[in-house]
Amino acid sequence: MDANQRFDRIDEKLEILIDQVGRLTEGLVDIKLTVERQMAVAERQAETVDRLLREGLADIKLTVERQVVVAERQAETMDRQAAAVDRLVTIVDNLLLQRTD
Repeated sequence: MDANQRFDRIDEKLEILIDQVGRLTEGLVDIKLTVERQMAVAERQAETVDRLLREGLADIKLTVERQVVVAERQAETMDRQAAAVDRLVTIVDNLLLQRTD
């Protein structure tokens, strides 16, 4: 494999990685927006729960607490995906360095 073929192969890999990073980034944005919406909903529900709890409806509080747990898990997932994007960016940077060498 000559230098041009190696560069072509690196270019192909870079394009794939860049595409993957783009898709992951879009996914992270979607997850972030979803988590933000769920947190807003959870906050509104918590306010409603407080009012209803005074009236004796404790089971609704449990539902909201579960939703908060789900939102927190989604936030953790978003953090893990952000770390994955960071790793992909490092890989792309390394490939770009190899390409320039």
